[in-house]
Amino acid sequence: MMIYKAKKLLWNVISSGLTHSHDIEPLRKVMLINLITLSGFSILMLLSIITYIQQAYFLTLIDGVFGVLVIGLFFYLRKFKKIERVAILGSVLSGLFFFILLFNGGVNNTSFIWSLTYPLISLFLLGSKKGSIFSLTLLGLSAVVFIFGEQVPFFTSYSTDIVLRFIPAYFIIYLFALVMERVREQVQNNLTDSNIKLKKAHDTLRLFNKELETKIEARTTEIKKLLKQKDEFINQLGHDLKNPLGPPISLLPILEKHVTNQKDKDMLNVVKRNINYMKSLVQKTLTLAQLNSPNTTLSKKRINLKEEFQVSITQNKYLFEKKQISISSHIPDDTFVYADQIRLEELLNNLLNNAIKYNNQHVSIDINVSEKDSMLVTSIQDDGVGMSAEQLDHIFDEFYKADESRHDFDSSGLGMPICKRIVEKHGGKIWAESKGIGKGTTVFFTFPKKEFEIDKKNNTSTYKEIVGKIDEIIE
Repeated sequence: MMIYKAKKLLWNVISSGLTHSHDIEPLRKVMLINLITLSGFSILMLLSIITYIQQAYFLTLIDGVFGVLVIGLFFYLRKFKKIERVAILGSVLSGLFFFILLFNGGVNNTSFIWSLTYPLISLFLLGSKKGSIFSLTLLGLSAVVFIFGEQVPFFTSYSTDIVLRFIPAYFIIYLFALVMERVREQVQNNLTDSNIKLKKAHDTLRLFNKELETKIEARTTEIKKLLKQKDEFINQLGHDLKNPLGPPISLLPILEKHVTNQKDKDMLNVVKRNINYMKSLVQKTLTLAQLNSPNTTLSKKRINLKEEFQVSITQNKYLFEKKQISISSHIPDDTFVYADQIRLEELLNNLLNNAIKYNNQHVSIDINVSEKDSMLVTSIQDDGVGMSAEQLDHIFDEFYKADESRHDFDSSGLGMPICKRIVEKHGGKIWAESKGIGKGTTVFFTFPKKEFEIDKKNNTSTYKEIVGKIDEIIE
């Protein structure tokens, strides 16, 4: 804990004066300035004490004054966050301080050694161009001191050996710092260029996304309008077709009583079968339109799934016996779902009717359930005719018949789409699996075990499905 607090304190100190910008360059300069000012202040205060003890009072004054100025830069940066201004002022103060040490000489004429650090300070703070000007200016002033040291009263005179060592050493340090700074600037420029390109790409992508969202929103609005018109049309058409069917349905039983000729009876049976087919088709069309409507509500309650299956099996008992189909339910007694009882009954009857209708005689049907998260997964498996991959892809399409060779009046092609909408209205999913023709089919559907809010998106077809349907209609 103490180490963490120490690290946090150190970071707050060396990053003091940083603006809200998170760029690397401002952070680098701020940290350099803070490190130089804090370390410079500490060294100058220590030197002022040493020079005072050595009775070099002029150096004590210089060290103290420049120490105060240096720490002043630290607090100035902290308050006003003027990074470039503090960098220039720091370089000027450092250069002036080193020049004073050069012409004064310091203790035993050794203070010139501190001047060798100036190229590093000026180049790293100001960059290669400004830093070179400041560094070479101090080198020029140093040459003036070396040349006129004996002629100017307050200049210190340096030996030729010191001069021959100082100038090359200073120049080498300057070149080293210049190369390092140039490399850093090149890397920084490359990084800046990359950031600019990245920002342009981001802006282009953002603009593209905005245009795409606008197009999708317009297309979605159009599709919703078309779907609403389709549902209204189907609903109205269903009612318009349903009403005229009433009288023929009521009259047919009366006609059957008065017809004695077998040929006439056969013709009446054909009429009756067609009318019943039309009636079934209209009813299912209306049911599908209701289920597609977002305004349709469900009266959900806790229902025993095993009992509901048993009711549906009993209702279809004659059909099972007629085809000699054996059906086995492996649903535990305490299996409950939250569902609309009428819709659940319709779902189970449709699925069991399909299992009977599209299977041959002497097949078996197994019903099982399992749990997955908050859902119950129910499966209805048969070992009958099976389905191809293409049939599985279209089984839930409206008016699709798995066996196109069959033109009987028992199938409208709306049973499975109705099942799909019922399951989706309850927040579940439905799908079919088959290993191929002649290898049986298994239909799975999920229902919630407990009551929960259904996301509205589950009550509408996916965008891709809707677009596909609209494109088919347009074509």
